[in-house]
Amino acid sequence: MVSIKTSKEILVAKRYSDLFSKDDDIAKREFREYCKLYHPDSNDSKEAAELFCIIQELYNNKHRAVKTSSTVNEDITFKDKKTGKGFCLSNPIIFNNGIAMVYHTATKIAMIYDKTYKKFYEQYITNINKLEYVNADMKKEFERYFPKIIKHFETEDGSFCILLDKTSEVLSLGKIVRAYESKGEKFPEKQAAWILNRLYNIECYLNFYDKVSNGLSLDNLWVSPEMHTILLYSGWEYTTKLEDSMIGCPKDVYKILPIKVKDTKRSQTVTDLESIKSIGRILFKGHKDLEHINNFLNSGTSDDVFKEWDLYRDAIKKQFGKREFIIWENVPY
Repeated sequence: MVSIKTSKEILVAKRYSDLFSKDDDIAKREFREYCKLYHPDSNDSKEAAELFCIIQELYNNKHRAVKTSSTVNEDITFKDKKTGKGFCLSNPIIFNNGIAMVYHTATKIAMIYDKTYKKFYEQYITNINKLEYVNADMKKEFERYFPKIIKHFETEDGSFCILLDKTSEVLSLGKIVRAYESKGEKFPEKQAAWILNRLYNIECYLNFYDKVSNGLSLDNLWVSPEMHTILLYSGWEYTTKLEDSMIGCPKDVYKILPIKVKDTKRSQTVTDLESIKSIGRILFKGHKDLEHINNFLNSGTSDDVFKEWDLYRDAIKKQFGKREFIIWENVPY
């Protein structure tokens, strides 16, 4: 039986068991009920945001401990060149994001850079170490979108490794998109809507600190279908301060670079905003009936983050009406 606690009970909850059943299937249904009540997509009150943060954190704490299980015994080990110590990933999913080999399991992500990409490896670490927040509220809102580095080191074979923490339900957006395409199915429109909304939210953070990602592409974005959260785990190799020289960008970002950025090779906010629209055109591909959204995605882009976000939210409101939380089930992967 699904049991939902009151807001007062949620506020004082300290452990997973305070809110969720020991049975995983029941707990999953309980979490979905909590999402319907308190997720930002369905409830924009200040109290709801605080309650959902508690719910999300306690639910994550349980699932951080989940191990990947597989009948295939394929362990991959990465060892520190200096100490000989390292870690092992069992049966990871592997793909190339264009600059690093990415290995991920239920609880970890390892990004391995060839020695020719050492400067990108170093830039990633520098950018994560320099993340900052004005106050506790800002930290609570944004740190969940960004990676947490467990360790980083040069490996025994001369490559460079960054190990990240992740929760079990976090999946590569690029792999999800390709899975839908392989099945001949369209990416679900309501899920595409909240993904773009979260991207604009992240871009507001970057803009506040005069930063440009330069790396917003499908294979650098991760999503939590259950949490309706997008995570910028990859792509920090390319991030610089506004107007600084670009260190590089993924191939799909280079294709849509504005002329002034190609000419100057300097980081401009419009690059990220064009990237978000490009991602949107991929996610909404095939949804020809979405007139308001398609008009927005195919319109010119300014370098004003808040203007672009307002235009997008206006298009979403006209297209779908009232905002609501839609469970994302049967995600192909």
